[in-house]
Amino acid sequence: SPSKEDLSAAVVPTGEGGSGGNAPVIKQEDLPKFIELRPDCFYCTLCDARPQAWSSLEGHIAGQ
Repeated sequence: SPSKEDLSAAVVPTGEGGSGGNAPVIKQEDLPKFIELRPDCFYCTLCDARPQAWSSLEGHIAGQ
């Protein structure tokens, strides 16, 4: 399974734009809070190297 460092690297924004370039992303310093709030969702952030707002992730989970 991936290490915590690998997981963190997967969600650090690259600054290349993506969806409009100004969409909120999960910053590395926010990961502990995110994991605490939504431990069931954390791994799903790995399906996109630049996850968008948490609400989008929650919508993705709800749509599964």
